[in-house]
Amino acid sequence: MSKITMPQAIAGIFIVLFLAYMGLYAYQRATLVIPPMPEAPVISLSGKLVPGGAKCPLLQSEDGKTYALKAPGALLTGTRLGKFISIKGTLQEANPCLQGEATVLLSEVSIPNQIGLSGN
Repeated sequence: MSKITMPQAIAGIFIVLFLAYMGLYAYQRATLVIPPMPEAPVISLSGKLVPGGAKCPLLQSEDGKTYALKAPGALLTGTRLGKFISIKGTLQEANPCLQGEATVLLSEVSIPNQIGLSGN
């Protein structure tokens, strides 16, 4: 039976520690770092509520584009088709309403005073 000398024991411990360090280093290098999602852009639009929204109300903006509106709670209370409104919200990456050019998740709705303008 052979005896393990002190230098051999130290060398063995060193090898074990070195291999453990290299394994941890390789794991850290292989770990996927996912960058944070960019915040959705906030937009402000004005236009009329138009018919045709099967799942969500539709807004035809002043530039002629149509947007589906997702409104939490009673945010659209007091609005009706043909009514001119101004909105603020975030564009959604997915279009869950399946209509319009994009879906806007509303954060603010206002009904401007439009006395004398058509469409009231």
